[in-house]
Amino acid sequence: MLDIINKIILKFFISKFDLEIDENYYKCEITDVDNIITAVIDFNFALGDVQNELEQYIENAIATSENNKIIVKINSNIIAHKTENMVQGKNSIKNIIAISSGKGGVGKSTVALNLALSLQQLGARVGLLDADIHGPSQPTMLGVTQDDLKARASGLHPVKKLGLETASISYFMTKDDPVIWRGPMVSRALEQLVHDISWGELDFLLVDMPPGTGDVALTLVKKIPVVAAVIITTPQDIAYIDAEKSAQMYAKTKVPVLGVIENMSGYVCSSCGQIENIFGEQGGAKLAACQQVPLLGKVPLLAEIRAGSDNGSPAVSTNKALADIYAVIGIKIGAQLSLRPQDYVRKFNESVS
Repeated sequence: MLDIINKIILKFFISKFDLEIDENYYKCEITDVDNIITAVIDFNFALGDVQNELEQYIENAIATSENNKIIVKINSNIIAHKTENMVQGKNSIKNIIAISSGKGGVGKSTVALNLALSLQQLGARVGLLDADIHGPSQPTMLGVTQDDLKARASGLHPVKKLGLETASISYFMTKDDPVIWRGPMVSRALEQLVHDISWGELDFLLVDMPPGTGDVALTLVKKIPVVAAVIITTPQDIAYIDAEKSAQMYAKTKVPVLGVIENMSGYVCSSCGQIENIFGEQGGAKLAACQQVPLLGKVPLLAEIRAGSDNGSPAVSTNKALADIYAVIGIKIGAQLSLRPQDYVRKFNESVS
């Protein structure tokens, strides 16, 4: 029966997510009590509504092919994963993931926000940190107002917006003040935003990284317990070149890259729906192949995405087709991360506390 269930799960994930998974991604226990067969399947990544869909899919498939009745119970539990830099993190944050591009202008911040919301919709507890100290854009895209800032408790607390816990250097400065800081001050600010903010219980803290591989990036990989990174690029060669440098930096600092997201994959005409590849094609696939990581997904260029970013209403919350694209990306990220070693030190500390 276990082999049959494994084949059914594989077929489901290939057809729905173009994702090949095996028993490394989940644990399945089967019991047979009084001729009632029960399968309990534990995944270490969030599935959202897919959880119920998969339960029904397995039960129906076995009833059809094996003429047998089975009760399927699926659990999803996001665990904390080990970091390579061995930096001690906050107990309330399970996994810190860097969202990087190496180059500005590829829509990385927009992708980071929509991805955070997608992971939340899958059932994860998510925080979003704007690490672009000189040019923070997340507060605008989140629609954070002065009332939101005033509603925070005293001290260093995140702003809760759209169900996310968020932090940005702009929360602690007046609106029009530029940040005229040198590298050491910028690096220290990032450390404080991660370590000193009173973050709640989070499965993921996504860090929206600034462009390049300078001071902030080095601080992240040396002094922040980052478990993995995701690389954002566009199809064009000029974005690919800089994104590759970002991926190589993570490789040299032993931060695993979970995959590549190709943003602005094709312009979708709002009148006729025709897709035009104005930035070229296959840049994301090329980068993923070069780095030997998965292409997590392609996000189209939509006017609705731009509008949502400007007015504080992220498009993933209003556009179902876009939400489906990000849901696939979110599940692939969770699946890739689930293969990484567990943080057993944290697990032990939790068991004795």
